[in-house]
Amino acid sequence: MVSICKYSTLIFAGNVTVLLIVSMSTDYWEYRGFDMDNLNKTLRRSNTTTVIIPKDTRSYIQIHHVRTKRTNNPAEAYPFNVTMYQPPILVHKYYSHNISQVPPDTLDNSSWAAETTIILFVQYGNLFRDCDNLEEGVRQRLGLLHLNPWRCYSFLTLTRRDDVVKDTPAAKYLERAAFAFALICLMSMMTACVTGAYGSFCRSKDSLMVSSATSLSAGMCLTFAIALFHGKCHLLRRRELVLGHDVPFKEVINARRTYDYGWSFVLAWICVALCFVSSFVWLHKSQYLGYSKKSKEDYLFPGRLRRNVQFGYREGFD
Repeated sequence: MVSICKYSTLIFAGNVTVLLIVSMSTDYWEYRGFDMDNLNKTLRRSNTTTVIIPKDTRSYIQIHHVRTKRTNNPAEAYPFNVTMYQPPILVHKYYSHNISQVPPDTLDNSSWAAETTIILFVQYGNLFRDCDNLEEGVRQRLGLLHLNPWRCYSFLTLTRRDDVVKDTPAAKYLERAAFAFALICLMSMMTACVTGAYGSFCRSKDSLMVSSATSLSAGMCLTFAIALFHGKCHLLRRRELVLGHDVPFKEVINARRTYDYGWSFVLAWICVALCFVSSFVWLHKSQYLGYSKKSKEDYLFPGRLRRNVQFGYREGFD
């Protein structure tokens, strides 16, 4: 038990490092989605809109809207079919001539119909990537595999969305900076463990001081990384849904966007506090190590030393 207590500081720092790795390697920092129940109640009041909720999954809802426009020119050109994919929303717009609704005696008139299918789902992300919260079978059913073969995209690698980079160019720099600070934090905490282990085994006060300083820098770097992550999320929240396209109920959908923080984000803030605690523990241990050193005579003649001190002198030791 005594030997374990001697290295409790090292065990504590190792546990903090493991928690840091878990927090940074998991994706559940923030969830971006929509208030599905509220949208379902609101859009069902429209006669031209159908809300479809799949029975086999709760990961998305589908909104189908039909709008018909009459024209006096049967050969009038209508827009091309359009597909817009901006996680967490997918929009398909199909345009077609609809002559069946025109009376037979007015064949010179026609109409074209615009059918819009809106798919809303949830997206989650961490410091360096964002992922669609959709099962692989659902992504295949919705045709997302042709639009984006990767479920996750990142500003650090080639698997990223060019439209996001174009609309919010500062987001990629914020994400890269956040990842860099997180990486420095992890390296600093690992350095603290190595130098702390050396200082504990070799009773080196300087090594323990280095462990305290690196633990403090790890907590500060993680704080900066979280702040930069907030900046990136703020830019993504301000980004307009399907920018430059006319989508039915666009304002209603945008007003019901939701943002929630996940357990990985909470764990990151806990790691910030633990890094500062680890810095204080290493510092306290280094100071305690300086006062707890005994001289050679203390180990050779402990009883004699206490007896001599009791009578007010240290025989042969001064």
